Amino acid sequence: MLKIFRSYLTSILLNKSKTFWSLENVDIFYYDNLIRMMMSVQMYVIRIFLFCFPVFILRTMLIQLELIRIVITEMNSQQALILREVNGNRELPIVIGIVEATTIDRRVKRIESPRPLTHDLLCNSIEVLGGKIQDIFIHRFEDQTYFAALRVIHGNELIEIDSRPSDAIAVAVSFDPFLPILIPEEVLNQAIAASME
Repeated sequence: MLKIFRSYLTSILLNKSKTFWSLENVDIFYYDNLIRMMMSVQMYVIRIFLFCFPVFILRTMLIQLELIRIVITEMNSQQALILREVNGNRELPIVIGIVEATTIDRRVKRIESPRPLTHDLLCNSIEVLGGKIQDIFIHRFEDQTYFAALRVIHGNELIEIDSRPSDAIAVAVSFDPFLPILIPEEVLNQAIAASME
């Protein structure tokens, strides 16, 4: 490898300027040390990459969730959605209001409304404007609050529309089959840890 790189660099130097460069002008000792230094730097960069890349992948890896339960009680103004990891056991509770919980429950049960509701209007508007809702992305958890987005494909562009998780999930369950609900691994672990405190 060292010999091949040396030959390649020498040919570049010699072809750069035939009047200036010659083998006599090349300090072979300095030349070898330069190559070795460059290769050692390259190996150092590779080691950093191999160490950091798995951590980066773990943090950014998206986990798909599914809605498994809607908890509605008249004794409390706060209701809950229970999401579970697809092909896994981890569960994520999201506290929502009674109106949002009822809306999602009606959509899951396929109870039709005589006129389009707010979420129907949103879905229809996106479709008429040439977009297609790809999935629901719960991308952040901060101060006991979830932040979500509708990810819409429009042409060659992926557009994220900021949304409350309850509204985004109401949109997701309007489709048949339901739209995927995605969350980064790091955010899921953070939310589960907070719910256990």
